[in-house]
Amino acid sequence: MGSIRKWLFFILVSGFLIFVLAGLIAFGAYFFTSRREVSLSAWSDPIAHIETENVKPALALLPLAGVSSSDAFSQAMEAGELESAYAILVFSLDLSERERVGSFLLLARHYAEAGNATKAKLCYRQASAIATLSPVLSDFTRADAYLQIGSGLASLREQGKAKLNYEQAYTIALYSPYLKKAHQKSILDKLASAYEAIGESQRAEQALNQIAALDLEVSDSTESEPADKDREFLLGRPNEPTMTKEVAEAEAARREEALNLSDYLLSTLKQPPDNLMANMAQALRTEDEARLSFYNTEPADPPMLLEKVAIAWHKVRWLTIKYQVASGGYGLSLMPEWEAQVAEIQSELSKAYEDLYALHSEQVIALPEADTIDQAWVEVLRQEIEVGRLGLYPNYPEEQLTAKLKEATEKLIAAGQDRSLRVDILSQDNVNVFILTSDESYGQSQ
Repeated sequence: MGSIRKWLFFILVSGFLIFVLAGLIAFGAYFFTSRREVSLSAWSDPIAHIETENVKPALALLPLAGVSSSDAFSQAMEAGELESAYAILVFSLDLSERERVGSFLLLARHYAEAGNATKAKLCYRQASAIATLSPVLSDFTRADAYLQIGSGLASLREQGKAKLNYEQAYTIALYSPYLKKAHQKSILDKLASAYEAIGESQRAEQALNQIAALDLEVSDSTESEPADKDREFLLGRPNEPTMTKEVAEAEAARREEALNLSDYLLSTLKQPPDNLMANMAQALRTEDEARLSFYNTEPADPPMLLEKVAIAWHKVRWLTIKYQVASGGYGLSLMPEWEAQVAEIQSELSKAYEDLYALHSEQVIALPEADTIDQAWVEVLRQEIEVGRLGLYPNYPEEQLTAKLKEATEKLIAAGQDRSLRVDILSQDNVNVFILTSDESYGQSQ
């Protein structure tokens, strides 16, 4: 009797494995074939798409006055000022990855409802880039974002691009080592309906078959399922540097003048008086001088590496403010001289990012545990490419960074210590799109 049970158990497990293997093979063949049918869109700088004439300065100035980007974005959305919300979002540096992707999804839906399909598609593309490139988002959050992006694009009659995002969710459902079975089934169930809605009946059936395979799955493992949650950067987040008294006072003065200007614009539709504009410009000029003096002065005692990273990060933050001013991203001409120097400011910001990531490289090399170095390289490179794709890192060296990411990813795969999904490139007609793949599929997207 015992031998019969063992034999039946063997048949059940074997049948299940054959069923799953056939499904995965069919999925892989369909996935790579169907992706090549999608017409890819070339990357376009999201900051260049700000319609400055439609930005309401009273709202856009709020982050300059010390209000968090999250609160400022919410106020702009509540006021129905989509372009102001967009300007706040694309220049923000204080949002978490989850907040950023959620904000782009929300803004995309509102643009679509307002009949601005072009801007809606741009926001969906940015949300997709974050879902793919972010090294810290949980896989369930990524999959949920892809499902929302796909649904939004389908409603805009972009079935091909919707399918590409749905397949990213499918990849996560099948290959993520972190998802619980209930989450896998939830994603696949939504995908089945989503694929049917865009006429992809074969894909819908495959999703349902995968659900059936999960229901049949036999496991005698007593280990708990891995937790799927937002991760922390291996290098941590930059600390607040010790700033000089001059910088602190200049920052406080700038926030006060920005708040005064914002309050005036909220209370009246009139053009702000010359004295408010002059005070704002002088505050920006004074802070710029104080900060550049601080950044360019060698301290008596050489700072530790973490302090260098903190200072480099805050230099990036300040130059991003200058970039927004120079680009008209606050909806007002605050500093005409900076507007005339926008190309120079872009170059300064690019150099600041180069310096920041050079310091991150030093942090990676200094990690005490050798088995985390390759993973840290992948995280840093993904983050750097993401910042570039968000438009915050002007003229970033994408080709050089993707080559380094490929090398670091291959080392991580060879080590076999981490089974996270990998960032790969889908290339078509000199257009590159970043996608997620499993170890087995990595490098097959060209």
